[in-house]
Amino acid sequence: MIIFTSDNGYMFGERGIIGKAAAYEESIKIPLLMRGPSIPKNETRVQLVNNLDVTATIVDLAGASPSLTLDGRSLTPLFADAKAPWRSAIFLQSPLNRSQKPSDRFTGVRTAIRKYIKYDSGFEELFNLETDPHELTNEADNPSYASDLETLRALNGKLKTCAGTGCFSDR
Repeated sequence: MIIFTSDNGYMFGERGIIGKAAAYEESIKIPLLMRGPSIPKNETRVQLVNNLDVTATIVDLAGASPSLTLDGRSLTPLFADAKAPWRSAIFLQSPLNRSQKPSDRFTGVRTAIRKYIKYDSGFEELFNLETDPHELTNEADNPSYASDLETLRALNGKLKTCAGTGCFSDR
């Protein structure tokens, strides 16, 4: 099995940010290329996966028994079926860096069509990724998105404290 990935993207001045502790697409979307006996050649998957799933996949394919509860799930169902049901959201979290200002620390949720970010300062962002893929318009104060905001706030709280299978949001 060959796996090529990264821990996160790096901002090179986008939005005036240099570094890797940002919740924007340029920082959270990373490459994941896998090659191995059970993986179809030249195919792409669109499901939301994260690095925790890569760990679970390695454990699964190695036939190992983890000593800790894994928060991710093995990607092997996606190898066999490009339309396999998968999680509806992934959790985002800035590094726990003591030198970082509270205004920069965040948690959040990314779905296929929305992204919610809650900063330690209390500031919130909500983006409609279908109509605003570059995340230019914060919809958190838009009454039309009040239901989305409430749902994503609750999901953020759930995923922030989850463990094991509770981290696999399939709402």
